Amino acid sequence: MKILRVGNPLVLTIVLIIFLIGAFVLYTTNPIGESTQSWFDSPVVKQLIFGVLGIAVIVVLSSIDLQISKTFIIQMIFISIILLLLGGLFLLGPLVNATHRWYQIGQFLFQPSEFAKIVLALWTAYWLTNESIKNSARFILGGFGIVGTLGLIVLQPDLGAMVISSLIVLAILALWVSKYEVGRAVLLWGTLTVVIVVLALNSSYWLLLFEVVPMWLLLKTNWKIGTLCAVFVAILLSGLFFGKMVWKTSVVPDYIRNRIESFTGAQVELMQIRQSKIAIGSGKLWGKGIAQGTQSRLRFLPEYRTDFIFAAFAEERGFAGMLLLFSLYLLLFGRLIYMALQIEDEYSRLIVLGLTMKLWFETFWNMGMNMGVLPTKGVALPFMSYGGSSLLANSIIIGIIISMYRFEAKRDTISPSFGLA
Repeated sequence: MKILRVGNPLVLTIVLIIFLIGAFVLYTTNPIGESTQSWFDSPVVKQLIFGVLGIAVIVVLSSIDLQISKTFIIQMIFISIILLLLGGLFLLGPLVNATHRWYQIGQFLFQPSEFAKIVLALWTAYWLTNESIKNSARFILGGFGIVGTLGLIVLQPDLGAMVISSLIVLAILALWVSKYEVGRAVLLWGTLTVVIVVLALNSSYWLLLFEVVPMWLLLKTNWKIGTLCAVFVAILLSGLFFGKMVWKTSVVPDYIRNRIESFTGAQVELMQIRQSKIAIGSGKLWGKGIAQGTQSRLRFLPEYRTDFIFAAFAEERGFAGMLLLFSLYLLLFGRLIYMALQIEDEYSRLIVLGLTMKLWFETFWNMGMNMGVLPTKGVALPFMSYGGSSLLANSIIIGIIISMYRFEAKRDTISPSFGLA
């Protein structure tokens, strides 16, 4: 009989506080002179409506034992629906900014790629842990769903969603692989290789020699692990150098090239990053005050309700407000990781950790690009940015995580998976 844990009030409280902060920022950064035809047209009202729906979603999902998602047919239905939704965008979705990313339902825009991220986490975890099927079949079927979904996201195109979706899959795969000694060695060498290659590309290719001696010692100590690591490193290096060659061609879209080159200093800094840094810097220690943010209210700061809401908040509340927001997100992620470590079932744990990493990736990247330390791309700040699709998708994530935690059969033991024992 399963032991039912109590729902996690700390997680719900933090999520609610972050959401209310975001809704308040939407209210205080309303552009000077802007008026709406009716109260329903107000972004604040729309966000509050989706907030209520999000709370309802969390309550409902956290009350259901989502271990049933292990059922193959349910996984197949989920992935089929998402594929159809993504594919239907090219026929039914309006063309907005030269992209097909949304369905328009009345006054609302629905972005299916936000929900595809969740399905990819469920799909990846299912095939990695389903030992009733041969390994070859598992990887082929699992890979087909992943590649198909990512391909449809690329065709929209939506680079931000594609990057985050890929990171979710890679994070779950890395967590699963790390329970094996070989997997841990490959991950270690992969990480080391990426660091050395990045340094070599920005300084001297002679730095690649730092890979040679350690690799030779590894091959001498354990030739099987050494060989796998060598193959992995060779594939990784080939991919990186191939990517650099592609970069020099006209295949890469101009908007992606401009963002990367602006970040690396190869060209003038993008306007939105410059305005974001001005907004954050002008907030100083305590901020300009409520509804006193000139960058957002005078529309100098682009996308101040979505991608750059962090900068709008920092301008009004200053460094002190940023510290408060950092603390809330750190507390949230710390609690989610703790909950994941109490889950013994590998399938559930992979999902919880993968979805937690999704929220972390988006938070880290959004704040990083707002401060100019990461390239710009369309990534919303979880629970704070304006947008119904993002808010509902993240609410589903919280509901899934709480459900997986509540209905775990054994709560007082930590699984030896991932080398934690």
